[in-house]
Amino acid sequence: MEDILLEFENGIADILELFNKFRDSIGENPVSKTTRDRIDYFIRAYENYKVALDKGSAEKIAEAALSVCSNASTIDFLVEDIDERTREYSKTLSERAVFLRGKIENSPILTVPLTDKARSNVSSDMQDYRSFKKQLKDTNEKLEQLNRKVKKIT
Repeated sequence: MEDILLEFENGIADILELFNKFRDSIGENPVSKTTRDRIDYFIRAYENYKVALDKGSAEKIAEAALSVCSNASTIDFLVEDIDERTREYSKTLSERAVFLRGKIENSPILTVPLTDKARSNVSSDMQDYRSFKKQLKDTNEKLEQLNRKVKKIT
């Protein structure tokens, strides 16, 4: 389960990076309300994903990731008032989002049998994932402290 959730996180991070390139490519150029709405919808979906990542179950995280993917993929189809370079970013963004969406939809997180035992296994796996993320964060903080000490010494 940890591997699957980390794969989702990495995929969403790639999508976010492409989205930022897309948005930066627009720059100060005027855009339609549809374009502004698509950008706002993506940002809201991403914010909801971050909340789910911190507090949600594995299923809620997967659902929030699906929402990010859905909003990312519609940008290419619904945004028309952009230049060719920006269009390339939106096309790549859409392709990656559709690919990740397929992985999420077919993942064991969303295709769990209805038995109580299967649901309890998912719940247990989620606890393991949260523990893993906490350990990773603690380790990162310790490394940052060591880096600061080393910099003070040198």
